Amino acid sequence: MRFKLVFALLVFAFLSCNNETDMPRSREIIENALTLELSFGADEQKLPVDYLLSRPKFFAVNNEGDIIVSDTQHLIIFDSGGNPKQILGRPGQGPGEYAGMIVMCPVTTETGYISAVSDERYLSYNIYAPDFTFVDLINFQFSSMHEKLMKENNWTDISYRYAYCYSPDEFLMRIYANEIPESERTVTVETIDGKTVSSIIALVYKNGENIKNIYAMGYPVEKANINPERGRFHFDLLPGRRVVYTFAAVHKTFENGSWYYSLFVHDLKTLEKVEIKKPYTPVAIPDSVIYYKDDEIPKISFERTRNRLLEEEKERTKMLEELKYYAGVKDLLTDGDFIFVFTFEFNEENEQVVEVINSRTGELISSAYFPFEPQIIKNGYAYKIGKNEEGFYVIEKYKINPAVYGK
Repeated sequence: MRFKLVFALLVFAFLSCNNETDMPRSREIIENALTLELSFGADEQKLPVDYLLSRPKFFAVNNEGDIIVSDTQHLIIFDSGGNPKQILGRPGQGPGEYAGMIVMCPVTTETGYISAVSDERYLSYNIYAPDFTFVDLINFQFSSMHEKLMKENNWTDISYRYAYCYSPDEFLMRIYANEIPESERTVTVETIDGKTVSSIIALVYKNGENIKNIYAMGYPVEKANINPERGRFHFDLLPGRRVVYTFAAVHKTFENGSWYYSLFVHDLKTLEKVEIKKPYTPVAIPDSVIYYKDDEIPKISFERTRNRLLEEEKERTKMLEELKYYAGVKDLLTDGDFIFVFTFEFNEENEQVVEVINSRTGELISSAYFPFEPQIIKNGYAYKIGKNEEGFYVIEKYKINPAVYGK
């Protein structure tokens, strides 16, 4: 195990006052944080043909370490050692079936229940018990909850992009919706700089007939998309019916010469909310991201379309010039009570700085270099979809250095 002491002299703009402040920062950053332990999904000698991965998109990992992969209208389940275990689902539009070439986005919770989207509009979910038996096909569009959300929040065109199932009647959902025009609105949501919004992202907790809005935020109306640089909405589950989230574009402050990002740990049962605030190093958006090259605009035969794309790129460039710096949080994942915050800081080897925080105490446990952003972190392992030397898809499982967890 090797540690590297990094001293960074930071000069950044205090935008609200147009002042510049020099701030030295030092910390130990753990190297060699991940070690590849297992790669599977393409070995024809070990796997039956039905378990060979074709087009995997998303996957989940349960408490026992089983890996549930969505692939061509099926859920393919491997045990923690990458051995074939079970296949769920089939093409179709009925219970336990998956329509079209959808991305099923399987997710699981601390109770072991699994849910996977079954239709192209993200309205229906197949629900499985912890032992993988089929429980139900739930269509949220035709539920009383759907009507209540539209009425009480002035939302339309609601889609349920993730539905985390704790029991057949208990869910945490990430919702996308359109808003009713401002003149007809009765509910206010958090927005970027108070600008008019056209779309809503929200977290909603449903327990029986009890429905609670955990958080709702809106994006401003813009032609150009700068959300990756400005900061997206991120969340993940924690034990004890808790969730951690941050809207990176908004949940940042400048205090006493330092920038801070904020995470919010929300108890779904009690609605208690705790803020965790940590300092971060503002990273300048490079010119290669801000300024486009003319040859990067597609050579479209229709001059009007190309001119529109050029105008949108000019608007995007202007917005990024004004923004200047990335948000404090690029992404976040959880593993038990630990929150992994992925920043925009990278070393010369293009390894990303990840901060690990105890969600119970708010303590910064460690900082580590990760060579990539995992899709899932679970039980001390990091997982991602990769390709082997022949170019076939595999699931890669990496052991996380125990020092990352403060051990």
